[in-house]
This record gives sequence, structure tokens and C-alpha cells, in this order.
Amino acid sequence: LFTPVAAVPERVRAYWRTYDAHRDEHGRLNGHVAAPKYGFACHVYVAETDAAALQAARAAYADFFEAFHWLFALRGDPYVERLRDFDALYGQGLMLVGSPATVTARLREIVTATGINYFAGVFAWGSLGTERVLRSLRLFTEQVVPAMRAVPAGG
Repeated sequence: LFTPVAAVPERVRAYWRTYDAHRDEHGRLNGHVAAPKYGFACHVYVAETDAAALQAARAAYADFFEAFHWLFALRGDPYVERLRDFDALYGQGLMLVGSPATVTARLREIVTATGINYFAGVFAWGSLGTERVLRSLRLFTEQVVPAMRAVPAGG
């Protein structure tokens, strides 16, 4: 979570360099895995419109941040302060928020830019509540996933 999209391609390349360097070692970790996975995770909220999604997500994220950052603040660790600004995270692609069409387009951009082969969405966060989370999941599974499957690998 919260890894800038721009940093992911180099991490994927580093993964493959390490994988290639050790692929034939006896007893290597996950040697039984034929097709390794490398992915991206971020917060997701899908609503019927971009405006509705952004309004709900901003408020829910403020609550998420307040609950998330307190332990770091107690330790005097400034790490999470960079995560306070929802709009900055949204602008960097670290929050997939919007209508099904918007989320699909942004997810396609991430897949194309990074070369990932799986995505892990965080759907329940902050104060979204059960009803909103379930509606978001339904929109994602019924509209975003089929649209993503319709795109050939690598594009």
C-alpha cells in the first residue's frame, strides 16, 4: 500500500532480476510456483458517479487516516504524514476512486505503466460502512472486472 505507481516498474524489474538469478537453485523459496505474481494494492471505492465516489471517499479516508496514523505519531515517526492528503494520493494513483468507468481507466493505466499481473484492492476502510463497501464491491465485480478482462495482457 501507498507505493507510488511510478516506483512499481523498477520494483518489478528488480523482482525479475532476482527471480532469474535464483530460478534454478535447489530448494529456493516458492520453487513450485510456475508463474510468479507481482502486484499492486491500493484503496478502492466505486460509486455510480465520480462526484459521489470522491465525496464519500474523502470523508472516509480522513477517518481512516486518523485511526491509522496515531501509533506512528505516538512514536514520533513522521512516515505517515505523507499519507494525510487524500487528493495527493488520489492524484498519484494510490486511491482508485470514481465511477466504474473511471476506476477501470485508472486501473488500466496502472497495469500498463507497471507491468503487474495482479491487483489487490482494499475495499473496506475508514468510515465507508458496510452498505457502501458492498455497493462498491458489487460495482467493481460487475463492471470493472469484466472490463479489465476484456483487455489483452499487456494492454
